[in-house]
Amino acid sequence: MNMKSSILFLLAVSIGFSSCIKKEVTPLADEGKTFVKILQSRLNELYFSPFSDVRAISLFSVRRDANSSDNLQKSSPLVLTRVDAMVTRFNAANGSDFAILPDSLYTLVSTITRAGNIYNSTFNSGDFAREFIINLNGSKWDLSKKYALGFALTSAGTATKSSGMDSIVVTLSIKNQWDGKYNLRCGFYHPSYTPAGPHSFSVPVELHTSGVTKVKLNWNGSYAQPCFDVAGAFNSSYFYFGSQEPEITIDPTTNAATVQNVAAGAVTFYTMGRGFNNQGHRQSFDPADKSIVVHWGYSLGAGGTFVLGTSRAWADSLYYVGPR
Repeated sequence: MNMKSSILFLLAVSIGFSSCIKKEVTPLADEGKTFVKILQSRLNELYFSPFSDVRAISLFSVRRDANSSDNLQKSSPLVLTRVDAMVTRFNAANGSDFAILPDSLYTLVSTITRAGNIYNSTFNSGDFAREFIINLNGSKWDLSKKYALGFALTSAGTATKSSGMDSIVVTLSIKNQWDGKYNLRCGFYHPSYTPAGPHSFSVPVELHTSGVTKVKLNWNGSYAQPCFDVAGAFNSSYFYFGSQEPEITIDPTTNAATVQNVAAGAVTFYTMGRGFNNQGHRQSFDPADKSIVVHWGYSLGAGGTFVLGTSRAWADSLYYVGPR
């Protein structure tokens, strides 16, 4: 091959290789843009111990991911819209009863201004994130209620909203003194299972504030009473009845405890006056160690007595572990 032929061959190979490269190149789409997003999207659950002063509470953070140091040094407007319908939809989807946080319970920090349902702030030069903070007045809180606010990220100057991270529902709940993590030691009897029981087991649970003197039992993220079937239909595994939501009410004066089923349209619970052996049992909260003992069931006999072969019954002893 002479020199001229070699040059022509190399040019042909080079052109072919360049064509392959062009086919592998992906045109720029979102690359190079500055993005904004709500870090805690789409749900941020906040819990507080009771307080009577005014406290600064961060509801969520809006982050700016700048595409260059030059853009990070630029100030940029930040606009959020309060959407109360988001709370309504959240309640419907989760069977909850959060009320819209009243304006009388909070004020905005100086970096946020409001006009109706439009909230304005600014990313100053060098800001990666902007905290959405309110001053919450604990003395005005109605302990029988839980509150929530819903927000949508409207705009942030020329920045692009991150898909799926541009809205949030923030729930705010005050915990009562019985709220926390517990170890549940339970005896369970149900005549439909083989063997019927009672079956004894121990499992970690939580008690969630549901009123001034009420807590709901939560196991694995669901408001339900855990059960354990040794060798029956559930193959030696934990389970729960989805239509049973135990709510414990405690008298703050006497420390007496009772249980009721708050699942809509479900069976009514009755506190057992006696246990599986029809011996008297304590039904109360013990302030010394924060333990709670309740014996309850349904299809019980007179005076809340246990009836072998008929009653469905639970003996719950809850031992406080710590705050949640």
